[in-house]
Amino acid sequence: MVTDGSPWLSWWACLCVAFLSSFVSILVTVFVMKKRSRSTAESAATTSNDAFSSGTGGGCRVEASCSSSVSGQPGYEYDVFLSFRGEDTRKGFTDGLYTALEGARIRVFRDNERLGIGKEIGPELLQGIKRSSISIPIFSENYASSKWCLKEFAFMMECREARQQIVLPIFYDVTPNEVQHQTGSYAKAFRQHTKKQDPRTVQRWRRALAEVGSLKGWELKNETNGHQGKLIKMIVTKVLRKLKNAHLCVNNKLVGIDNHMKAVMRMLSVDAPDVRFIGIWGMGGIGKTTLAKVIYNQILDDFDSCSFLQDVRETSGRSHNGLRQLQSQLVTDLLKCDRLEFASIDEGISVLKRRFREMKVLILLDDVDSVYQLNALAAELDWFGQGSRIIITTRNKGALEVPQEHQVYEVKEMQQEQALQLFCKHALRRDAPTVRLRALSEEIVRRTGGLPLALEVIGSFLHGKSEDTWKATSQKLKIVPNNEVEHKLRISYDALQHEQQQMFLDIACLFSGEDKKTVAHMWEDQYKFSPEADIEVLQLLSLIKIGEDNMLRLHDQLRDLGRGIVRQENLKEPGKRSRLWGDEAIDVLLNNQVKHIFFFFHLWSYKRLLCC
Repeated sequence: MVTDGSPWLSWWACLCVAFLSSFVSILVTVFVMKKRSRSTAESAATTSNDAFSSGTGGGCRVEASCSSSVSGQPGYEYDVFLSFRGEDTRKGFTDGLYTALEGARIRVFRDNERLGIGKEIGPELLQGIKRSSISIPIFSENYASSKWCLKEFAFMMECREARQQIVLPIFYDVTPNEVQHQTGSYAKAFRQHTKKQDPRTVQRWRRALAEVGSLKGWELKNETNGHQGKLIKMIVTKVLRKLKNAHLCVNNKLVGIDNHMKAVMRMLSVDAPDVRFIGIWGMGGIGKTTLAKVIYNQILDDFDSCSFLQDVRETSGRSHNGLRQLQSQLVTDLLKCDRLEFASIDEGISVLKRRFREMKVLILLDDVDSVYQLNALAAELDWFGQGSRIIITTRNKGALEVPQEHQVYEVKEMQQEQALQLFCKHALRRDAPTVRLRALSEEIVRRTGGLPLALEVIGSFLHGKSEDTWKATSQKLKIVPNNEVEHKLRISYDALQHEQQQMFLDIACLFSGEDKKTVAHMWEDQYKFSPEADIEVLQLLSLIKIGEDNMLRLHDQLRDLGRGIVRQENLKEPGKRSRLWGDEAIDVLLNNQVKHIFFFFHLWSYKRLLCC
C-alpha cells in the first residue's frame, strides 16, 4: 500500500476511500479501478471429460497452477508421460494411476485424441515424451500388439540414453522376462509385426524391449500381491521423490558449510526410528537457512513426504490469519492434496495432530521466532510418524522450548580464512585476493564480522569497483559497531541510484515473493524506461535473488533493512510514510490517517477489501 504522499499512482489499482463519521459506525465506500495489464492472457487448454481417451496410448496434459504443482525438473514441460494399451488398462489401472498422479499435482502428458486406424503416431506424442521428466510405460498383455506403444517405448529409451530421462516401467499382467525376451503374448505380437513392418523398425523395437532388464520398475503380482491401490501409492511416492530431489534453491558459492552439515547430520541421525526436532539457532545473516536447505535437499529421499515453510515469522505476522495459512500449506504439502482452509488455528492443530502419526515426514520451518508459532505447526513429537524429522531455524533460542526433547545447533560466525574466501568469491570472482588487494580485503572481512550475508552483499557491491571505493567502504565499516548488521548492509543500499533504492524498498515492503515480470511492468510504467538493468544491478549486488520460478526474493535481514528505512520516514504517523504493508495498512485506513489510500492487487486476482 502506498499513501497519497507517493507519486506512484499511475499503474496500481486503487480504492478511493471516503470516510463518513456517525455515532455508531464508519461507512467505507470502496471504488476498485482495474489495473491495466500488459500481459496477454493464456487461453486455458481444454481437456476431455473422460479420464482417458479411447486411443491406444499416449499422454494427457494436466496443467496445475504454478502455486500448486510439484516443482518439476528444469528444462521439462511435463513431469510424467504415460504409455499404455488402451483396451487392457484404460478404465482400470491406468485410470487409477492417472487420477492419483493428478491428485498429487503432478503434470501428466497423455493423448486426448483417438488414433484412427492406419494413422501414424503423431509428432505431438513424441514431443510429449521428449518434454517429460519421467516416462512410465505400463506393460500389459496386448501392449506389444500396438505399433504405437512400441514406437513410444523405443523413443523413451532413446531419450533415456540421450537426455538422461527417467523410465519407470510397470509390469501389469506380464513378467519382466516376457517383455525383455519377447515371449508369450509378446512373441505372438512380434510374429505379426515381422510380416507387416520394416525389419529395421522391428529390430529397433526388440532392442528397446531387451533393455527392460536394466530398468527398475514394479511388477504388480510380486510387488503388492496384485493389489493395484497399493502399487499406485508406491508409484506416486516414487515419482514425487524423483521430482522433488534437491528442489530447494541454494546459492552455489558456499564456503565453510561442511563442518556445520556434519554436526547437524549427527543430530538428525536419519536412520534412527525416533522422531526428532532439530533447532538451528544463530543471528540474522549467519547462514541458518542456507545450512538447513542443503541438509533438507540431502536427506529428502528418505521420507514419505516433505514440506518447507519459508519465512514463518514474516508470514504469521503479515495478517491475522497468517498462521492458519502456514498450517494449510503444511497439510497440503504433506498430503499432496488440494489446499485445505481452516476456520481457526485450533482446527489446524487438530488436523496436524491426527493426520500424520503414521507418516515419516521431513519438515523445515524457516525463521520461527516464537513458541506460539511452533505450537501451531509442530508442537509435539507424537504428531508425526516414526523416523520423522522437523528442522527449525530461528534467531530466538527461546522459540525452541517445545518440545523438550529437541536438540539445538548454534551457527557461529565464520573463521577469518573462510570469511575471506567467501568475500573474494563475490568481490573478485575467485577464492583468494590478489596481492595488491590482500591487506584491504582482510581488513574489510575483519570489520564485516564473519557474517555470510554481509560478506556476500559487501563483496558483490565492491566487484569491479576502484581501489578508492574499497578504501572508502573499509572506512565506513570502521565506524559501524560489529553487532550492527543492518548498518553494514546499508552501505550497499546507500550506493544505489534513487530509482534503484525505490525499487529495493518496493520489494522489501511489498513485492517479495512476487513475479518479476509483473512488478517490472509497474516500474516500467512509473519510470518510463525498462527497469531490467536496475533489477540486474540489485541482483548483482546480492540485495535480491531471482529464483528459477522468476520470483523476487530477498534475505529477511535485507527485508528488515528496507522496512526499517521506510519506518524512519515517520516514526509516529505511519500514514505519512511512502509505503504501508500488512495490518498496519488496515489500521491506517480504519483510523482515517490519510485522505486517499491506494491498494495493490495481484494481477491475477482482484480481491475485495471489506472494512466495517
